Amino acid sequence: MSHPEFPNAKHPDFITQEDFDRYIRSHHVEMDENPSELMYSHWLQGRSLEEAAGLRGNNALRAMLQRRERQMRQREREMIQIRALVRRAQKRLLRLRSYMAAMEREMGRLDRTRRNAEATLASLEGGQEDAGQGEAEQEEAEQQENSNGSG
Repeated sequence: MSHPEFPNAKHPDFITQEDFDRYIRSHHVEMDENPSELMYSHWLQGRSLEEAAGLRGNNALRAMLQRRERQMRQREREMIQIRALVRRAQKRLLRLRSYMAAMEREMGRLDRTRRNAEATLASLEGGQEDAGQGEAEQEEAEQQENSNGSG
């Protein structure tokens, strides 16, 4: 994991004067000759970069640090908004999943009803065929009786 103020440092736990100078130059801070030595020594004593800049009296570095602080606050606000959007999206997703589950249950009920109706229809059609055969047999029996009786 890199150092938060010096992401390009060779070693995250040991920031050298070279790392410190590179960081200052990378932010286009204009300073006197060998400007960062005093700041570096203050920083090594445990002060933050902002404190070191204040001790040095460097307005450009202080302005850069203030910009970075404003950017961080803006990012925090954006993250809060993103989290709220994610929560709302998760709630919508849960509602949609619940709705889909209810629809699947309803589709299952409709499918069972359709199958039952088809089975009932098939049994009724089969019963009518049986009834039709019974009627034909009954007519034949009546005709035979009539022919036997008249003959």
